[in-house]
Amino acid sequence: KSWGMKGSLAAHSPFVMFLEERKSSFRETSLSYLSGIMFSIGWWLWIDGVAWKSAFQDPISITFGHWVPGIVGTIGLFMVNAVSWTDLEGFGFGDDSTLSRSRIWLFASFTVCFSGIIASIWIAVEHWFNNADQGNVWPGVALICQNLLIFLAALAYRFAKPPPMDQPAF
Repeated sequence: KSWGMKGSLAAHSPFVMFLEERKSSFRETSLSYLSGIMFSIGWWLWIDGVAWKSAFQDPISITFGHWVPGIVGTIGLFMVNAVSWTDLEGFGFGDDSTLSRSRIWLFASFTVCFSGIIASIWIAVEHWFNNADQGNVWPGVALICQNLLIFLAALAYRFAKPPPMDQPAF
C-alpha cells in the first residue's frame, strides 16, 4: 500500500490544492514585484546619471538621443509581455496565422529590447568612455545599467505567469 500523496485522495484535497495555488500565486507575485523594482531602479539610475552630470558640470550635454535607448527598452518591455503563452502554443510555422504572427511579434519584441541595449552601449562608449579624460563615466554606466535592468524586468515579468503545464509553451 502506498502512503504517498500521489494518486491518493489527499492529493486532491482542498488544502493541498490551496497550497499549490498559493505557491504559484507567490511566484507570480514575487516575479511581478521584482520586475517592477528592476524597471524602477533602471530608470532611477539613468535619472541619477543625468542629475550627476548637471551637478558636476560634465562637458557632455545630454540630448534627447541619450534618452532614446531607455524609451526603446521600455517599449520592448511592453511588446514582450503583450503576447500570451497560449498564443505561442503549437509547433512549426504552419497555416495557423495566429501562431506565426505571435512568434514574429515576440521575435520583433526581443529585437527592440536588444536594440535598446546595443544603442545604450554605443552611446556610452561614444560619449563617455572615449572621453573619460574630460569627465566622469557615470552617466554612461547608468545608461547601460538602465537598459540591462529594463530587459531583465521584461524577462522577469514575462516568466511571472508560466505557460499552462499540460501544454507545451512553444
